[in-house]
Amino acid sequence: MHYSIFLSILSTLCVLGLTSSTYAHPGHVGSHPVWVAQNDAPAPQAEQPAPTINFNGDRQRAFFSYELLADVALRCPTPNQREYIDCAYEDHLFVTKNKNPEKGTERNKARGETIAKLTDEIATIGIDWHDNGPSLKPGGKATEIARGLSRAVLVKVHNKTSRALRLMSIGADGPEGSEHTILPGDRHCLLTQVQCNDIAAENHTLFIKDLDFQSTYELPTPVKVVAPAILRGKLIDPESGQTAPGKLSVLGQDNQYRRGEKYKHNETLSQKELLRFWQLGKYYQLPFFYSDGEFEVIVPPGEVRVSLERGFEHEIVEERYTLRPGETRDVEITSRRFAPMLQRGWVSGDTHVPWVINQWDVDMPLELLAMVQRAED
Repeated sequence: MHYSIFLSILSTLCVLGLTSSTYAHPGHVGSHPVWVAQNDAPAPQAEQPAPTINFNGDRQRAFFSYELLADVALRCPTPNQREYIDCAYEDHLFVTKNKNPEKGTERNKARGETIAKLTDEIATIGIDWHDNGPSLKPGGKATEIARGLSRAVLVKVHNKTSRALRLMSIGADGPEGSEHTILPGDRHCLLTQVQCNDIAAENHTLFIKDLDFQSTYELPTPVKVVAPAILRGKLIDPESGQTAPGKLSVLGQDNQYRRGEKYKHNETLSQKELLRFWQLGKYYQLPFFYSDGEFEVIVPPGEVRVSLERGFEHEIVEERYTLRPGETRDVEITSRRFAPMLQRGWVSGDTHVPWVINQWDVDMPLELLAMVQRAED
């Protein structure tokens, strides 16, 4: 654990070194630091100069994208989660391994396509950041949120200043996610969570902190608050007619996977380490949850897509329901065993079961192990 933390800090310091080589602190004006752009590259001498390649700038953008997409993978699982993780991995490789400046153009294009998909999938609020602070882009529509239910929202900031912005989203419980740096002229997203308990509310206040000036800005944004819905159900084994454990994916109309209430706060059943980032200690949230045979999920009203899996011998069952605001819907979902492997002399099992919490130093209850193994059977 200490070794992974050391490598994570070392990786961050390397990228911060890149940042400081392009944007340095030569001094202060009054009590505020000022970022000054430095141009160390010589002017091209050829009659027809080649296009300018800002290698350090490309590497910085790749690192900031890596931080954002890793944050999304952990805090907001969506149908395109795997693509976002892949993009974060490629950006991290570009920062730490790549020595070819021309690869920056390729990465910028690929990343742009991924971020465009992300902003289509997650509600996005646009902000212009000037020297005197941020302002909402005009014409933005109200974000619909279910009362008492957190919804992931992207804040897309356009840096219209001449300095690099160091920003952090501040939620009800303190800082959210990572610090993000936005280079002059660039656009970059911050991930935040919007939640409102007042059904009559018309605005939700975003809090964004400028880490250089230590100033926190309040931005009221329009919202439409509706009553949440509840999907409640049982997983039925057709052979016995009884309930049976399984894995459920529940996708709300906001493109966010929702978790069952029973094991909602059990991180060992909901978060796993990103093995490609093992040295950085990055985790992602599973797009499914385990059920012991019964489940209850609070969702935004609208279409809800449910997928049930029970292991290699069972069919994957997909269902769609449309729930009204305030509705509670009771359902039963059945998954048929299509390959009777036990009758053919085979028994399913797992030969490697390190049954401990994510910190790897405390055993989990064996009752949970039994439930998970049956859900995977």
